[in-house]
Amino acid sequence: MNYTSLLSFVNTELHPNYIRSHIDQLDHYQQKVTSFQDEISKELQGMASNVTSAATLQDHQTMLTQISNSLFNYSKFLVEFLPATNNSVLLFYEKITKVFDDLLYHIIKNYPAYVLRDLPVPYSFGSVIRKEFQSSISELQAASAQNLIEPALLELILRPIIDIIQRKEQMVTSGVLFYNRTLLNELTWITQKSSSEIEINAQIHYTLLHLNFNSFEYYFFCTNKLRQKLQEKKDKKELLEFLTFYEKEIKATPYKSNDLILHQDQQSLSTQMLTWIAKEKEYVEFLHNAGQIEVLMETEQENEEEEEVDSNEIDEESNTIEVSKLNTDLTVRELAVMVKLYIDVGIIIKTTQTKVMHFITQMLTTKRTKSLAFPSFKNKFHNKPSLKTLVKCEWWLKKLLAKIEEYKREIAA
Repeated sequence: MNYTSLLSFVNTELHPNYIRSHIDQLDHYQQKVTSFQDEISKELQGMASNVTSAATLQDHQTMLTQISNSLFNYSKFLVEFLPATNNSVLLFYEKITKVFDDLLYHIIKNYPAYVLRDLPVPYSFGSVIRKEFQSSISELQAASAQNLIEPALLELILRPIIDIIQRKEQMVTSGVLFYNRTLLNELTWITQKSSSEIEINAQIHYTLLHLNFNSFEYYFFCTNKLRQKLQEKKDKKELLEFLTFYEKEIKATPYKSNDLILHQDQQSLSTQMLTWIAKEKEYVEFLHNAGQIEVLMETEQENEEEEEVDSNEIDEESNTIEVSKLNTDLTVRELAVMVKLYIDVGIIIKTTQTKVMHFITQMLTTKRTKSLAFPSFKNKFHNKPSLKTLVKCEWWLKKLLAKIEEYKREIAA
């Protein structure tokens, strides 16, 4: 297909200034567009899905994108600057734009491995896909409302897709649209074919692995869930058996395509998860060899009993002031470690440790007590923390880093 004549046709005879003076020729122009459509379709149908066809497919993709954007801008120009334009002209532009969008859609759908993934799709094409996305999202949200999908998991998955829908002026690439369209189709199919909450959520996790949904948010969601389950295990054998099972499941789940990945610039989801599991196994071995495996088995009851004692202690070193305190989701030990970090790295400066501890006990609450005693907090602050406490603090810090990465992506978008 030689696009020279088609581009010339679009840039001259289909230009708004020319069209408005030749409205009686719209049917003729429609026939010429159909002729070009037939020529392109014939060439695409005879094309094999192989590497040798990649350059030709990418040429088609580039030219069709350029043409569609030109037609979209023509229509936009008429609406904004010449609102009195004959409505038949606007309908004509809408109709022929769809012709080229359909050809482009055929390429992206049938040859995803060979399209230019970083090339933005036409505005008109993006508008159609956004409507399709919204329909799938509504179906998934309905399933979540019926308690078939874990709300936190669905929110995490849909967040970037909803962002695409809401930011209508944002340029979206072919790769991003194709990935999210595939993801939504897979998820809606799961909800339609399954009725059990457990089965649906399990299939969703396998699908996200299958489609290489390698976001930091999902990685932390998974590792947090696994850590919670690890805390239920009683000994080294149970811990390692649990980790080995998930290691096997991840290795046994194939990718849908080597080119299908949420974030091209990040490690694959399976690599991230297998690395985490390997480190957890090493950690279990370390604790076992050091005779400290029981640190992982520290029960919530022990924490509760300790915090009850803390709340009943008399704070003899400070005068109690009734203030509205800020609530935290940290234990006393975790809060002590986090505050110590802020002091040690130089975030909190030009004050004494005692003043900081007085401020913390007067202004913050912990996970299970609203009255934080100064002697108890001071004791936790100066004593060496347990491995369990450090692991939990590390988890919080990783969540902070993940949130920073999210902010960076929002700025770059």
